[in-house]
Amino acid sequence: MGGFSSESSNDYFAGNLDYALYAYYGDPARIERMYSDGTGIAKTVVPIWQIVYNGIITSNPFTITINPTIKDRKTQLKAIEFSARPSFYFYSKFKSNGDSWMGREDLGCATYEELKWSVSKIKEAYDVYMKLKHLQLEFITNHTEPEPGIRCTSYSNGQKIIVNYNDKPVNVDGVEVPAMDYVLL
Repeated sequence: MGGFSSESSNDYFAGNLDYALYAYYGDPARIERMYSDGTGIAKTVVPIWQIVYNGIITSNPFTITINPTIKDRKTQLKAIEFSARPSFYFYSKFKSNGDSWMGREDLGCATYEELKWSVSKIKEAYDVYMKLKHLQLEFITNHTEPEPGIRCTSYSNGQKIIVNYNDKPVNVDGVEVPAMDYVLL
């Protein structure tokens, strides 16, 4: 078919890779909590892989950002901040205890109602993606945290995505960013 995708995103096959299912394994919130006491080597997760490869290889950033629209809002925003191309799995819980490396939430199609709900969640992500898809072809030129809870991803076409993880709206660069939301400039 001409396209090659892979779980994970190892550099040694980057020359043949069109899409990485996840660039980082796990949940960014869990990773950040591990270092929140200041003793770790990092205090936050930044899109290093995307800074190198966005514009060349599309990706979904984390295993936990698969099926983004059925996850909490912070996870959805992390996918946007990290320039995700959304990915979806039906019946992604592969462990017998109900856990999954993709999260506890799941899509299904056992009934018409369940299928209808699952497809509506995919459509929700599609609507967001249609506003941002052009950024998949751009390089990420900068990623900053102008103030606590605010992340700004800048692209080679001059556009920016500002994500507000705070529970109150903030003004960034003269633009109001709603609480737990993003703005594309």
